[in-house]
Order: sequence, then C-alpha cells, then structure tokens
Amino acid sequence: MSFSFRFVCVVFTLLTLGRPSLSHAQGRPPLSSSRGISLSGGMLRYALEADEGSTDLIALSTDYTNSDRTRIEFGATYSKPRVTAPASESSTIFSHVATLTAGVQARFPIGILEPYLGFSGGLFVRRDADPEGVRFWNSTISVPIGIRVRIVGPVGVRGEYRIRRDQHEPFPYDSTEITAGVYWIF
Repeated sequence: MSFSFRFVCVVFTLLTLGRPSLSHAQGRPPLSSSRGISLSGGMLRYALEADEGSTDLIALSTDYTNSDRTRIEFGATYSKPRVTAPASESSTIFSHVATLTAGVQARFPIGILEPYLGFSGGLFVRRDADPEGVRFWNSTISVPIGIRVRIVGPVGVRGEYRIRRDQHEPFPYDSTEITAGVYWIF
C-alpha cells in the first residue's frame, strides 16, 4: 500500500470523527453550526529545509464546537520541502512532510469574526524521495493562532499562523506554517 493512499485514508478517518449525529444519539442535541471543514494553502518554513526558505503547504481540517468558547479540531498538512541529502551535505533532495493532529482551540466570537488560539498534538511524518533517505513517524506539538471570518451564510475565510515543534530522532526542531483558506460550516 503506497504512502499517499495510507495518508488519504487517515485524513478521511479524521474527517469522520466527532460527527454531530454521534452526540445526538447519546442524548445531547447538536449545537447549531457546530461542524466545519476547511481547506487552506500556505507556506511552511521547515526547520531542516536546505535553502532556509519556505515551501508550499496544503492543509485540511475539520472542527466542531464543543462549548461556547472552545472547538475541537482534527487536521492534516502536507508539504514537499527541499532538504539536505543524508549521504551528502552538498546535495539536496525533496522530502514528503506531513502532520496529523488533534487539538483544542479557545475561540472569541465577535460578530462575523472569530479569533482563536489553540494547542494541538499528533503525528509528524517525513519520507525523503531518495530511497536511501530518511523515513520516520514521530510526534509533533503545535500552537495555532488565527481568525475565521464568516462571509456568506455558512461559508467564510480563515487565516492561521502555527508554530510546530517536530520530533526528529531525539532532537526537536521548530517549524512554522502560515495558511489561508476557505471553510464551510454545516
């Protein structure tokens, strides 16, 4: 089974978790406009990127309101940065970098604006394109800060800055993400 197929399966599983119908079956009524899904694009400044620059990033997340002031979020990101080849300090290769996280966000709704601050943790995956390259799964924690702006009905835009602490072998590295995208509440 390929890495991409497994990654898509895990993302699909994350998106189906926490469905309001499950809470309704337990006797709790679902909150109105409680579920959301967002697709964002942006930039990743990966700590081990060879040219110390940024690379494109795609992010997919689903969240649901669990109280007046908090949301639970499940997310996935993917990027393909250029990193230094493990066999040679002078050559660079592409690496596949992905995260799968779960977290909680404190939200501060002000009309159509909803600033938020959160904390999340999960899985960090790195797989170099070079067959001799690095391959591992490890932990990551992150702190997102962002804003959601409802535009028309259930559709809005979202911007976020996230600091990640990725575990590489025994040593952690800090990476940052800046994303912007659209979301839909249902």
